[in-house]
Amino acid sequence: MFQAVVNEHVKLRKLSIRDAQPLYALIQKNRAALPEYGHMLPEDMTDFVRDRLAKEIIGQAYNTVILVDDEVVGSLDLHNIDTKNRRGEFGYWLDRDYQHQGIMTACVSVLVKILFEELHLNRLEIRLAATNNPSRQVAERLGFQLEGILRAFLVVDGQYEDIAIYSFLKSDLT
Repeated sequence: MFQAVVNEHVKLRKLSIRDAQPLYALIQKNRAALPEYGHMLPEDMTDFVRDRLAKEIIGQAYNTVILVDDEVVGSLDLHNIDTKNRRGEFGYWLDRDYQHQGIMTACVSVLVKILFEELHLNRLEIRLAATNNPSRQVAERLGFQLEGILRAFLVVDGQYEDIAIYSFLKSDLT
């Protein structure tokens, strides 16, 4: 099974069905920060993981979990992969107990290189809430370029939310 070593404590591993329960527990713990998942039941998470794995089989996703000392602490994936135009969109989140330690920045950095090499992509995007400063800082630290803000793009908890779009091109690798 795929596993990438980020540092002596942190690894990325391909998502598997056995991750449904640990991810569910983490989402419940971090519910306030993950409103799009907070309504899920355990069986919903199992279905969600199965759906992500099915999308990976047909080349529309690349799913990993973040491990710290072999414990699942978050998720990092590329979704909406467009093989014709060689691009995809990152999604990521991390348990609050592991935030602000550089873990996500290191994990995204490792996965960027893997994706350009393995999937031969040309463009990676990060779309996130414009108010999500920690995630925006991850993108900016790694050299993703802010392309713009989509105003009132999503409805979250009954409120319109602006979305920031960042991109990184294969030619941006140094």
